[in-house]
Amino acid sequence: MREGSATTTVAAAPAVAFALLADPCNAPLWFAGGALANEPQGPLRADMTWAFLQGPTGKERSIPARMALYDPPTRFAWQTTNPTGRDNLRWEVTCIPDSPDSSAD
Repeated sequence: MREGSATTTVAAAPAVAFALLADPCNAPLWFAGGALANEPQGPLRADMTWAFLQGPTGKERSIPARMALYDPPTRFAWQTTNPTGRDNLRWEVTCIPDSPDSSAD
């Protein structure tokens, strides 16, 4: 499985960043290839499911995904769940304050 990591700093409290980033409905705002084939139902929670669209326009396919980890307001993980098990990916995000004062909302 491919691995990688990155760090970025934004001018937002961790809870605010978490609320935006953890919701798959917001994926098109920040996640490359984040178009949804179907949206998750109900409140955000571990094991909720949805599907992304992947592929060139007109030839997209539905890629099932689930919330593998949901620990607000700090960490979440999305994971694709292709039935073949090939090329499944996991994205884990941790929202932490850049300084002690930035944790306030």
